[in-house]
Amino acid sequence: MSASTVRVAVTQAEPAWLDLAAGVTKTCDLIAEAAKNEAKLIAFPECWDPGYPCWIWRHLCKGCHAQSQTYAIESTSFVLHCTALITDAGVEKMKTSGAMGMYSPGGGSSAVFGPDGRRLTEPVNSTTETIIYCDLDLDQIIATKLFADVTGHYSRPDLMSLNVCTRVKKMVCENEKADETEVICDLKNSK
Repeated sequence: MSASTVRVAVTQAEPAWLDLAAGVTKTCDLIAEAAKNEAKLIAFPECWDPGYPCWIWRHLCKGCHAQSQTYAIESTSFVLHCTALITDAGVEKMKTSGAMGMYSPGGGSSAVFGPDGRRLTEPVNSTTETIIYCDLDLDQIIATKLFADVTGHYSRPDLMSLNVCTRVKKMVCENEKADETEVICDLKNSK
């Protein structure tokens, strides 16, 4: 492994639903396993411990991946996309067999995306508990920025800029139409 490469671990596992002590134990076990496999960083899903009580992304796997790819491209960084999953035992424990989001096993869609948005890891079955490993070549960030740096050479301040208006504006106005003089004044002040 080169000096510019770092091994990361992305979990795809079922939380110890609503059991903080068991969740801490499981977390420590996963960290130890990732460390044995030389991972320098391990990522867990949002609200991992003690488990998110209603996994809203259960069926938006494709949409979640699209968002993660977008985040990667926009920030020119690696994205560690972590999701929890639920098993039959989890459905029974959470008593969600009739619920919209957690009625059957699945939900896992963990992956790693590169700074250019490409998926760097192989898909894993949505019901499989695992740790996904990926060796990130940090030089890919530089290579991607050479192609398209959204905050550097690729940005176009001549076409778009961020302006801050310090004047307090009301959410609700009494008049139906904005005062044109006020709009023109705002435009002049923003220059």
